[in-house]
Amino acid sequence: MDKQVQATTKELILDTAEGLFAEQGLDATSVRDITGAAGVNLGAITYHFGTKQKLIEAMFNRHFGPFVQRTVRLIEEAEQKAGQKPTGIEALLEALLRPIVEGSFCAGKKNLPFMRLMGRCQSEPSPEIQRLIRSYMQPVFSRFAAAVHRVLPDLPGEELFWRIQFITGAMYRALLVSSREDLPLPREVRKLDAEGLLRRLVAFGAQGMKAPHTP
Repeated sequence: MDKQVQATTKELILDTAEGLFAEQGLDATSVRDITGAAGVNLGAITYHFGTKQKLIEAMFNRHFGPFVQRTVRLIEEAEQKAGQKPTGIEALLEALLRPIVEGSFCAGKKNLPFMRLMGRCQSEPSPEIQRLIRSYMQPVFSRFAAAVHRVLPDLPGEELFWRIQFITGAMYRALLVSSREDLPLPREVRKLDAEGLLRRLVAFGAQGMKAPHTP
């Protein structure tokens, strides 16, 4: 089989699976559902991925693999830009949030299947999927936490952990709401783009990060 055809078939399967998983859920979507919707035979799944679980892992990897690399690089760039001065919390938050927000909007267009899939993963947590997502997110959160600790050294690790959870939770919720075309949202909210959402998330998150710690 031609390599370009192989690549096209693999991407078709991934795109189709992502849409079905977002719509129906990971457990409720069968391999036959995916092959039927993609118009490929069962052997194509086996050839390119082996199993449904490997297909799921490949689907997350194509989003989270580049995300992890870019986020760590942006955090490092924010620190380097600050030089001898403390890195601004806003700059660190933008580095943390920008890759996934931009990825969810795909160069100006909402990536609805991925946004809905992430929303479903949050609302219908599966231990296996949570472990998979955590394996990607842990290096990012560790790098971000280390950068924040240098700026807010008196903030206990446990408190920092929860503040990161609150901020990323707000981000996922915002992405889920903006992906729901059936919600009666104001026109200006429906037209929200990646930069608009990112600006609001950074402003909101910075206040939470810098809030006084009360044991």
